[in-house]
Amino acid sequence: MSGVIEYILYPPDQPSVRFRVTLDPLSETYSFPNPEFAPRWANLEEHQCSHCPLSPEVYKLCPLAERVVPFVKKLSHLSSIEKMKVDVIQFDRIRHMSAPAQDILGSLLGLFIATSDCPHTRFLRPMAHFHMPLADADETVYRVLSTYRLAQYFRKEKTGQAYAGFEKLNDLYGNMVEVNRQLSKRMRMALSEYDNKQDGTINAISLLDALSLYVPASIEGAIQDLEPIFSSYWDEI
Repeated sequence: MSGVIEYILYPPDQPSVRFRVTLDPLSETYSFPNPEFAPRWANLEEHQCSHCPLSPEVYKLCPLAERVVPFVKKLSHLSSIEKMKVDVIQFDRIRHMSAPAQDILGSLLGLFIATSDCPHTRFLRPMAHFHMPLADADETVYRVLSTYRLAQYFRKEKTGQAYAGFEKLNDLYGNMVEVNRQLSKRMRMALSEYDNKQDGTINAISLLDALSLYVPASIEGAIQDLEPIFSSYWDEI
């Protein structure tokens, strides 16, 4: 499922801003800004996650912070409540949408996070290939659950092992709470360096942090809510 996802944002009374993410499942990485131009807040040791397995002797930069450098530089001036338009071009389809800046930034930031090389976000990569712009919480939970079960099927085929149930998924999203917390600190540091008082990027992080808490809390309830939809499977097909 190779392809390109492109966001074109239209802030009111400002030039449009364009982001392009190339998806290649055979590539070990996606695309990253040149580390030579990365700011101090992208250093691995700057607000490094408590459960980060990476060593500063090997990695100068935090892979996730490095990934979102262009995002912060281009969009840190936006107000979170400001409504704006966005075009999302994805696999020869184009969606024209309008929403508060924090929702659009949250959707775009989620795509950036899912395509980073952070060890704690790599499980999100399959969802990036089926990215749903401005998805609500229920849509996201459905995609999370479906992706996770399909991943376990492939894991079983490849390794002979798979996790039953959704307990491991709870652990993965539990790790994301810490990742989002530290990324938020980095972004606050970035806004301070840019002498910018707007809150669009911070609120985008808050949305993602809320979702990382919502997913584990909602798994059992979501499964119960979704069960009637699958009643056609009760009989043999």
